[in-house]
Amino acid sequence: MAATSSPLSLEHQVCSLWELRLRVIEDMFVPQPPCIGWLFDRCYDHWTCRAGSHPTDKRTLVVPDEELSRVDPLLYEEGHKAFYKHNVFVFNQGGGSIYEHDIAINVRDYTEEQWRALRDRAAHCILSFVNLPLPHTRRASVYPQLSERFQRLIQHIVFCLADERWWHIEQLDWDWPLMVVWETLPNLKTLCLDLCSFSRRSLCRRPETEGGSQEKLVNGAGRMSCLNLRKLTLVGLCSGPYWSDEEHKNKMMKLFKPAMADDGKIEFMDWDGFTKW
Repeated sequence: MAATSSPLSLEHQVCSLWELRLRVIEDMFVPQPPCIGWLFDRCYDHWTCRAGSHPTDKRTLVVPDEELSRVDPLLYEEGHKAFYKHNVFVFNQGGGSIYEHDIAINVRDYTEEQWRALRDRAAHCILSFVNLPLPHTRRASVYPQLSERFQRLIQHIVFCLADERWWHIEQLDWDWPLMVVWETLPNLKTLCLDLCSFSRRSLCRRPETEGGSQEKLVNGAGRMSCLNLRKLTLVGLCSGPYWSDEEHKNKMMKLFKPAMADDGKIEFMDWDGFTKW
């Protein structure tokens, strides 16, 4: 007599098939996470490195294949869910239009609103910010608009400086990555912030006052207290004049600690000078 499957085992099989299907969809939509060291020129052997992918163009945000997502409603729904949940979003500070301007001439005299207009366009489609560019300076996005229900699924974000030439220019919008409305990202687990402009601010033509820069940093870190991060990587925050300054490093640890989970970890990526080599 042939054995019959119990309702419980059939339910288990159905669940297993559904999970397998979701895994296949995830593999179709979610790219390999990037090597964080590579994004910040700290991976010196990408041929053998297994920390992630090493994209040639570090400034391009990968988005779901529109043609693939149109094949089936299930692909669109579950594919986008998987993408925003597992993808590592890499946004560039100033990367949205940095190469559309003569950075050596025009940008030096930009106003604060003009600096905001140079922000990564993709970031403004996907994330919410405290202060947005003015309507007439905001550029149209080439990326798909992200609904709030997908935004809340995001778990991994990286902000990095788009171009090394920015560090010697007066940048009035350096704290832009700290202006995200973090309450809209309740599932965020890992965050990488490039704050090298803070330690390089003395090289600006008209640098901010020490108090002004400190206030921006403190306010930005305070807005992150609603997060529950497993890992926070702070890039350049203790570089240059703060290199080997343990008092400053401990102060930064204490400043960003409220954004961490109980078992969360804060990492620093720094250089002893103003260059990464």
